[in-house]
Amino acid sequence: MTRTRTALIAVSLAAATAAGGVAIAGADDRAADTGQAVLTAPADAATGSPAPVSRTRAGDDGLTHAQATKARRAALRQVPGRAVQIERDADDGAVTYDVKVLTRGGRAREVHLDSAFRVARTTREDRDGLTYASAGRAGSAATKRVKGLVTGIDTEDDGRVRYEVEVLTAGSTERVVRLSSSFGVVTGQTGDDDGDDD
Repeated sequence: MTRTRTALIAVSLAAATAAGGVAIAGADDRAADTGQAVLTAPADAATGSPAPVSRTRAGDDGLTHAQATKARRAALRQVPGRAVQIERDADDGAVTYDVKVLTRGGRAREVHLDSAFRVARTTREDRDGLTYASAGRAGSAATKRVKGLVTGIDTEDDGRVRYEVEVLTAGSTERVVRLSSSFGVVTGQTGDDDGDDD
C-alpha cells in the first residue's frame, strides 16, 4: 500500500471519528446464547476512542423482555387469564418457556412452550395463595412503580410484605417490588431490591 493511500485512509478514519462515527465491535458469543443485547456507543469526540460498551442485563434465567412478551402472548391464547409467572429454561440445551396463568374461574395452569413459543402442553398448578383479583392488583401496583412486564408474583409472610412482584423492564433488567397486603409499596426491606428506586 502506498504512503499516499495510507494517509488518505488515516484522514478518512479521523474524519469519521470526529463526526461521531459508531465503533464496530465483534459479536459477543454470549449475546446469541442468552438473548442479551450488546450496544456500542459512538466514539468519544474529544479523544477519538470508543465509548464504553453498554449491555442490557437479562433476567436471572436469561429471559429478555421480547421473549417474555412472546411467551405471555402465546400462553394467554391457550389459557385466557392473568400471567403470574414467566420463566425461561435452557438447562437441557433446548430453550423452553413456562408461563403460569390464573384464570377468572380461580384455576391455575402452566403453559409449556417450545423455543418457537409453540404450546407443548398445559399442566395444572397450585395458586400459591393468589387469586385472579389479587394478582391483578399486585401487578398493577408493581408496574406503576417500575415500568415493565410482570414475570413473577409470589405471596410472602415477611413482616409488612405480602406480595413480591418481579418486573422485567423494556431493557430486560429484572426488578423486584415488594407490596403490603393493601398493595402499597414496602420500602427498606433487605434483599435484592427494596423497590424504593426506579
